[in-house]
Amino acid sequence: MEDDEIMLSEEAVAEEVAEMSESELREFNDQMVAEVRDFIDRNIERNSRQVKRMRADRAFASGDQWDKNDRQNRTEDRLELAIPMCQNVISAVTNPIAARPFRCIVEPRPKFKDAFAEGFANLNARLREIQDDYETKAANNQATVDEATTGLGFTYATTVERDGTTEVVYRAMEDATMVIWDADCKSVTMEDAKQAVVVELIKESEAEDRFGSDIWGGNRPERTTLADLGSNFAVPEGLVPLITYFRVEGRSCEFHRLIGEMVVESDLVEGLSRVPIIAFVGEKTWFDKEIGYSGLIHRLRPMQKLANYANSQMVERLAMCPKTAWTGPDEAIDGYEDEWTNANFSTNAYLSRHQYNQEGKALDKPELVQIGAKVDDLQSVINGAVQQMQFATGVAVTGIVDQAIQDDATATEVLMRTKSSQSNVSHYLEHTKESIKASGKVLAEMCIAVYEINVPPGSYDIKLEGGCVELTQMEEDRRSLLAMMQFAPEVMKGVISIGIMNTLDIPQAPKMAEMMFKQLPPEVQNAALGQDGAQQVATLQRQNQELQGQVQQLNQQLQQVSIENQQLQLRSKADVAVKQIDAQTQLQKQQMVNENAILLKRMELQAGAQQAQFEAQVEGAAQSQKIVADANEAAAKAERDLNGELVKAEQKARLEMEQEARKREAESVGRAAEVAAAQLAASQMEPPAI
Repeated sequence: MEDDEIMLSEEAVAEEVAEMSESELREFNDQMVAEVRDFIDRNIERNSRQVKRMRADRAFASGDQWDKNDRQNRTEDRLELAIPMCQNVISAVTNPIAARPFRCIVEPRPKFKDAFAEGFANLNARLREIQDDYETKAANNQATVDEATTGLGFTYATTVERDGTTEVVYRAMEDATMVIWDADCKSVTMEDAKQAVVVELIKESEAEDRFGSDIWGGNRPERTTLADLGSNFAVPEGLVPLITYFRVEGRSCEFHRLIGEMVVESDLVEGLSRVPIIAFVGEKTWFDKEIGYSGLIHRLRPMQKLANYANSQMVERLAMCPKTAWTGPDEAIDGYEDEWTNANFSTNAYLSRHQYNQEGKALDKPELVQIGAKVDDLQSVINGAVQQMQFATGVAVTGIVDQAIQDDATATEVLMRTKSSQSNVSHYLEHTKESIKASGKVLAEMCIAVYEINVPPGSYDIKLEGGCVELTQMEEDRRSLLAMMQFAPEVMKGVISIGIMNTLDIPQAPKMAEMMFKQLPPEVQNAALGQDGAQQVATLQRQNQELQGQVQQLNQQLQQVSIENQQLQLRSKADVAVKQIDAQTQLQKQQMVNENAILLKRMELQAGAQQAQFEAQVEGAAQSQKIVADANEAAAKAERDLNGELVKAEQKARLEMEQEARKREAESVGRAAEVAAAQLAASQMEPPAI
């Protein structure tokens, strides 16, 4: 196998172990146990001191902020309260990193870019898939919080079996204190560590299920420990420590898992150049005579305790404050003592009293006396603790916020204040960037090995993209520009405003900056664009003038069309009015004819009725009544017929008028459409913006 070959060789290890004799296996087991014991012995003491500090800081951040000394100083059974100031500062440092996570990509080196283009594309696709996974984001978030809280967090890359296939995954070490690392490594990500141990406490039954019942070597010990791991790794009853030992040689990483003093599993990944455990380191700090790691809790513990003392004392004062008191003459409440005694506990809407004494003299009514606790001194102590905390970190307890720029502050003062406050915690961000970059390298090497991607070692670099650094840089640029605004000439303030707009993380920023640039004077635009830009502006201005001439001609044509349309509308209205007058005249004539006809018909009918009445008188009274009724009915029928003809004539006249009006309206709409088309053509030839 060549050195540059990358492949997962668990099968090769299994075959090699299977070919060993029993004595060779025993020798291999004893040699591996001795090597692991030597590594633990060399590092456990220094690791243990770090682990104790980490666990103490972790408990403090979780709310366990009162220790034995505090209780001795304040006596037992006193109120113990905590204000979550440390947690707010830690969140202010870590939340921006979680909100805008960094991403790793593989950037091929020039001489390999074309020859392995497909391999690089596949590798970046795998990295993108892993980094998009929720567990990966959660792992980086947890490690960053551990780094900021206790000074040290860990993530690791490993493989899992899913649906019969092997996949690379990235996880956080849930308990960073269960890692024994090489205390002599110098890299902030522990990249130079050649060995590491992870201790995992599992049930004895789980150990047998995973590795077989013969792991005890026929004699199960009461305490199955490989070596003395110290009090930090005390093993509870029923659990055993599963120790995973990592060892790197060249470009190969060995994994050995041990229970008790027996190697129960061994794997090998070739092509992996470092231990696949990545450290997230906070601050390097001297503790006594050695360097260790610390987080924000180490800085903030005294201020947090000071605030806790003051807050607890404040609550105790309020708790001991008397209830609301009343003052007044005894005679006023004589007989109502119980009612007034329970006044602070009752919900009654009134309290009884006497208005007059036995002699009839008026009694003063009881007056309410407010008794409050004085806590101003304690509030000042809390405010002082908050200010000290902000001074120690440069971060407000309420979170990272923009500092207000005073009108009388110079630009230098503003910039120096910003730089100094941010630098107090900026190393956490820088260390996180390095750790995520290191994780990208581990993931890339494991993906190449597991997925057999055709990318040779040394052919690429790991590059970081995105992250809160871009946002932080934009914020810093914005503050600098705001400071410059105070002393810049008036003509330059528009240019600086455009720069400020470009630092805003909003979708509308580029468009608004472009609009602001158009508002600048031409000479400032030319200076910003340079000579080539000025020539482009001049060309656009000429084109603009030509288009303005064309637009002017179209506007004139549009005005002419509008005048003609108005004239047409006037003519149409006049014609409609004339038609309406004609129709009304015809209608009036027809009504007069109809009325005359009705009148003549009535006269004829009346004459006929009189004749019939005369004849009826001759023929007899009974016959005359019938004739009169028939005549009246005939007259009514004739009148109805004439009315019907009149209605039909009116409807016909109205119909003709409506048809004529619709015709005129259609002609007017057609002319309006022509005008709208002309307007649209003119607007499309509007000169371009410069």
